[in-house]
Amino acid sequence: MSNPTACGKANHSGMTCDLDYLVQHLAQREPGVPLAVVGFSLGANICLKWLGECGQQGRTLPVVACVGVSAPFQPGVVAEQISRGFCRVYQRHLLRSLFRDIERKIAVLNDDMGLARLELRRLNTFVKFDDRLTGPWNGFAGADDYYAKTRSDVLLRHVAVPTLIVHANNDPLVPFHLVPRPGGVSDKVTVEITKGGGHVGFVCGRWPWSARFWLESRIPEFLSPHLSHMPPLHYRA
Repeated sequence: MSNPTACGKANHSGMTCDLDYLVQHLAQREPGVPLAVVGFSLGANICLKWLGECGQQGRTLPVVACVGVSAPFQPGVVAEQISRGFCRVYQRHLLRSLFRDIERKIAVLNDDMGLARLELRRLNTFVKFDDRLTGPWNGFAGADDYYAKTRSDVLLRHVAVPTLIVHANNDPLVPFHLVPRPGGVSDKVTVEITKGGGHVGFVCGRWPWSARFWLESRIPEFLSPHLSHMPPLHYRA
C-alpha cells in the first residue's frame, strides 16, 4: 500500500498516491465490495493517471469502473489556457485560495518554507506558481518537468477497467484538441463529448429555477451495471 505522506508537500494534478491508499484501504475494510472512482477536473486527471499507471504495471485493482469529468489531460496546456482572456478571472480566484492555504500552513508550522510573503503574491499565474512551488515542493525540476510527468493522456491506452470520460466541447479551460482520440485510449475507455457543459457544469433545463444537473443521472447510469451485484455495506464505528 502506498504511503500518502511520501507524496510531497502539496497536492498536485498527478498525485495518485492518496487515491491508491484510499482504494486499497477501502478494499481491505470491505472485502468483496466493488469500488468505483469518480473524479472531476484535476481529480479526474488523478483518477485517469492512476488507472493508466496501474494498468501499465499490470496491477489488479478492486475498482470495477471509473468516471472522469472535465479532466485537463495535459496540465501544462491548461495552465497556459487559464492565463488568457476571461479565464484569468478563474485563475485569480484559485490562486487567492492557494495563497490563503499556504499562508495558513506557514502559520501553523511556524516555517516560511523558504518563501517570502511578498514573493508569494508575485506568483500571479499558475505557470509561475507551479514553477516556484508545486514543482519543486513535489520533487519536480520545475513547471515544465511537473507538467510533463503529470499528464494523464499518455497513459489512457493502459486503462484496464471500464472508464467513462466526459468532456464538453465548449470547456473554456481544457481545449478540445486535448481530448484523447480513439487510437489513444484502450478499448475499456469510452470518451463522451457533449456540445455544451463548460467545465464541470453540464446543467440543462429550460428554466434556471428548474435546472437539471445532467451528471447526476449520467454518472450513475454508467456505473450501475458494474455495481449491480454489490452486496450491502457493513458500516463500522
